[in-house]
Amino acid sequence: MHTDIALFTIDAEHSRDLDDAIGIARSDSGWTVRVAIANPSGYVPIGSAEDLVARKQGATIYRGRQATMPMLPRSISEDQATLTAGVPRAAVVLDLELDQAGQHVGTRPSLGEITVVQRLSYKDVPSIASDRSHPHHQAMVDAIAIARGFLRQRRARGALAFFDQQQMLLTDEEGRVQHFAAGEMVGHLLVQEMMLAANSAVAELAARSDIPFLYRCHEPRGSLRHEASPRRNPSRRGSPAARPPLLPRWSGSTSSGRRRATRAP
Repeated sequence: MHTDIALFTIDAEHSRDLDDAIGIARSDSGWTVRVAIANPSGYVPIGSAEDLVARKQGATIYRGRQATMPMLPRSISEDQATLTAGVPRAAVVLDLELDQAGQHVGTRPSLGEITVVQRLSYKDVPSIASDRSHPHHQAMVDAIAIARGFLRQRRARGALAFFDQQQMLLTDEEGRVQHFAAGEMVGHLLVQEMMLAANSAVAELAARSDIPFLYRCHEPRGSLRHEASPRRNPSRRGSPAARPPLLPRWSGSTSSGRRRATRAP
C-alpha cells in the first residue's frame, strides 16, 4: 500500500463517527483514488455480544441527525475505531486506479493502518479548492474534478442523477433529491461519488473473481420523511425543511424512475 497519499475525512461539523477518509494522488498514468473505511473488527470479536447485535441490526438506524440505534457501541464507533486525525487506525483500504481520462482501470484492496492528516467539514471543501496556498489544494481540486467525472459516468450508464448548483439540489446515493446549504454541496458530491465508486469497484472485483458476496439493492420507498431508516450517514443529506418548491416534483420523478437492479448469472 502506498504511504504517500494524504488522507482526510469530510463530514458534518457535529459528526463523531468518522468512518471514511479520502485521498488523491497523481501518477504517470492518471490518478490513484484512495478510500479508507474504518475497520472496527479488532474491537468486535466474532461471536461476542457486540458482534451478534451488529449481525442482527445490519446498520446504524438514524432519525434526523441522531443515531438512535447504533450498530456498534458508541465507545467503538465514536472513539476506538473512528478515524481521528493524527491517530493511527485500522482500516479497509481501496485504491482505485484511474487513467488520464478519469476512467476506472483497476482496484487494489488491502487491510492496514492509516493516519488521517486532517479532519474537514463540507464547508472546507470549496475554500480549500480556491486557496492555492493550502497544502491540500491540488488534491482537493483533483478530487472535485474526479467526483464530477464519476457523476457524468454514472449518468452515461443510465443513472437518474443530477447536480444543480443554482438550485442547490443533488440526488443522494438512495436516489432521493436533497437540498443543501450554500458552500456544502460540493463537499457532499465529493464524498458521495467517491463512496459510490468504491462500492461499485469492490462489487465488480468480487463478481469478476467469483467471490461470494452480499450485494445491497436499494428498495423504492413511498415516503421517508418521518421514518427512521438505516443509512450511511444522515449528516450527508440536506434538510427536507429547506427544500425549494421545485423539489417535490423532482423527488416524485426520481422515485418513480427507480427499479430493482438485476444481474446476469
